[in-house]
Amino acid sequence: MPAKCTVCRSPHRAAVEGLLVTGTSLRDIARRFHLKKDSIQRHSAKCVKAEIAKRAEAREMALADRLMSEMEQLQRVTRLLTARAIRTKDMRTGLRGVAEARRNVALVARMVGKLDPKQEQDKRDGHLVTWEEFVLMYRRSQGTPA
Repeated sequence: MPAKCTVCRSPHRAAVEGLLVTGTSLRDIARRFHLKKDSIQRHSAKCVKAEIAKRAEAREMALADRLMSEMEQLQRVTRLLTARAIRTKDMRTGLRGVAEARRNVALVARMVGKLDPKQEQDKRDGHLVTWEEFVLMYRRSQGTPA
């Protein structure tokens, strides 16, 4: 089992990483904390980059969760307004609501990687989602089991 990184074991790890972020030269950091320049370089390349990647992935996941929540809320509002328009026999607005709901579903599908943007526009009839996706969306909006 390989030994843990010298800088990771150092009591000065946080200070070293802080100076790395500010762009302080590896030689200056090494001299200041009595470490080897190569150790700091390896730490920067392996340990710090891995941690930065983990944090970036966590931020991306949090953003994706927030976006999905907002899309779900938007879809709920779209469905409510569409249902209200249909109840009041305002078919023009109702159809616009259905079209907006369809675009919402297509956007969510793109967000989760289930719809290739190139395939989004059907050349024959301009549908943004397949008929099966639309039926499923419609049934859910009516509270009917899929």
